[in-house]
Amino acid sequence: FGQNVPPQPDSDEAREGTCAAWVADCVLKGDATTAEDLLDRTHKNGWLVTPDMVQHVQGYIDLVRSRGGTVASEQFTRLSELIHGTLDSSTAVASGTLHVDDLKYGFRIVEVFENWQLIIYVAAELFRLQAWQSVQKIILGIYQPRAFHPDGIYRTWTITPAELWNYAQIAIERAKEAVKPQPIATPG
Repeated sequence: FGQNVPPQPDSDEAREGTCAAWVADCVLKGDATTAEDLLDRTHKNGWLVTPDMVQHVQGYIDLVRSRGGTVASEQFTRLSELIHGTLDSSTAVASGTLHVDDLKYGFRIVEVFENWQLIIYVAAELFRLQAWQSVQKIILGIYQPRAFHPDGIYRTWTITPAELWNYAQIAIERAKEAVKPQPIATPG
């Protein structure tokens, strides 16, 4: 699937976002204490960590850490044989709440409500954690520090596992449709 599509070069915006996610991942996994520890370092894609990036990404790190609980960062997840991805962070807390957050470093507004990328990550993360029964509440979040949104830089959508499962089933079925001969739509 997708083998006929040539790889696309990363845009500067994508490279910058990848670098920001790398900074957050290094700190959340304990390879650095704060984002400032990575100031003036260069990601393998050639993007430099700037003071502005340090400030913005540290806000995201502080939010994720503020919950306590078990944090997974840059976690590969698989929803089905056709659907997989890498979530930015998830935090499972003792109260039965799962937070899954996506750091969006660009300026194009990204909404959280019915965000299919997050829906897929959360459903796949519940499978990875084997937590469909133990989680009662899921909070999906978009942390976007550089784009102006009337609801602020951190926006959430709270749903139950049952509601999430309904969305996940739609995604799974649409993925199957996309790989049929003569599909009416393709992923991307």
